[in-house]
Amino acid sequence: MNDRKEALLVLADGTVFWGRGIGATGRAVGEVCFNTAITGYQEILTDPSYAGQIITFTFPHIGNVGTNEDDIETVNMAATPGARGVVLHTAITEPSNYRATRHLDQWLKANGYRIPDGAPAVLQSYIKQGMFFFVAKVDVQEQKRLGYTFLRPIQVAYESPKFMLPIRLGMVNAQGPQEMFVFTLTRAGRAEVTNYRTVRVPTDLDIPEFVKPEFPEFYRTLFTRVYEKEGKDAVFLEYCWNIIPNQPSCDPCTAPYLRPEELRTLGAFWISTASPYPGAAVLTRLHIRYDKEHFPEDFQFQITGDRQNWQARYVLHHAYAGTDECPELVRYHRSLWNRRRKEATNYRELTGVDFIDIRKRMGVAENWSTSYETASWWERLWWK
Repeated sequence: MNDRKEALLVLADGTVFWGRGIGATGRAVGEVCFNTAITGYQEILTDPSYAGQIITFTFPHIGNVGTNEDDIETVNMAATPGARGVVLHTAITEPSNYRATRHLDQWLKANGYRIPDGAPAVLQSYIKQGMFFFVAKVDVQEQKRLGYTFLRPIQVAYESPKFMLPIRLGMVNAQGPQEMFVFTLTRAGRAEVTNYRTVRVPTDLDIPEFVKPEFPEFYRTLFTRVYEKEGKDAVFLEYCWNIIPNQPSCDPCTAPYLRPEELRTLGAFWISTASPYPGAAVLTRLHIRYDKEHFPEDFQFQITGDRQNWQARYVLHHAYAGTDECPELVRYHRSLWNRRRKEATNYRELTGVDFIDIRKRMGVAENWSTSYETASWWERLWWK
């Protein structure tokens, strides 16, 4: 059906799974369970024993006999609680039964059920692992009234022996690759993914000055190129640093130093707020672009013993632009030509732009010089 809207299923641990919505619109909170029956879906949905639950059907042909008023298990649908929602793997089957009076989709909408379509095959494994779900409702109008342009973060604390991040349900009906940044605060060392390759993005490279005002777009192009070069199935490390509260432990520091209580709020419970030696945390930033084809499994993480500071870094050199004459000026200018060639080569490798366009952006000739640098000393006297 073309009028289906997006729907989401949210676990109690903060994991969000996107699907396609069928049935009624709105929100529902309940315990996710599964049912393996191959018949009787209407009876199951209206059975009072399923009150407060969201049912995941494992049988693929849900809806194949339609619905009718005789198969409802409760006398009064409005007064007697039943299931809060239903989760299906595939679109509802077209009914083919002489007793059917309505399509299951129509019946679900009429009775207020909310369903993210395409979820059961993935959900079953999560349910068997004892994972929980919660639903967060956002009042968009209130958000606009308060002046927020982004959703405010939701913090959920829980304990689990597994260091993993579920992603499969979120890709059930995803339209193209998804983008995600994973930040971890750990005590021992850097975090990495174990079931996919963790690759470091290129770093410590000189690039042309013109990149400065357009750095965000430059990095997006760089990342896409590296992502494709690595086969679209790698996780990328962008940052790893030892964070010490109230100390300049960053390089460079683009924000105020984190205080102990701030680190504890972010989950670094081992940081002390009373001791003069509060401890340290290792901050890891991973950049992931993923889809069903290249990332069929949930992300499994491990904490390594690597505490070495590392970051993606790109260097801009600003040439001397003065007009003072000195014996070393010619030699200095010639050193700039070699430096510009190196910067342009790096830029070409990172972005795929050819040398002709790069020289044009840099304002240099084929030998990487500017017209001022190749002018005679008397020509430079009247240079503007």
